[in-house]
Amino acid sequence: MDPNDTGTRLLDVANLVKHYGRHRAVQDISFHASAGEIVGFLGPNGAGKTTTLKMVAGLLLPTAGDIRIAGRSVVTDAVEARRVANFEAERLLAERYRAGEITLEQFESDLADLLARRDRLEGPDR
Repeated sequence: MDPNDTGTRLLDVANLVKHYGRHRAVQDISFHASAGEIVGFLGPNGAGKTTTLKMVAGLLLPTAGDIRIAGRSVVTDAVEARRVANFEAERLLAERYRAGEITLEQFESDLADLLARRDRLEGPDR
């Protein structure tokens, strides 16, 4: 796969920085994940793993850099990025059910959780 091909990328993190006052929690991290890839973070306590994941999830804003989910910026277009991420989660959940990896009850429970989360994110003015 061409690392410069952003067409199949689901997640792009570019030059991500997070400061808390004078403390640098995350300094200039970049990575991407494509469809079907599993990405893990390794590092000592305090390395910025959780902070990075919170920024990817849209729970924290970065000091600098950008995060894109399927081309949508978590920084400048957070609602659309979350909507796209939720759609992907629903699609992957359905694929797991069809492949026999989870039961119908687990599928229904997980889907209900995803839909409730989507409703909370989108609010009453959908």
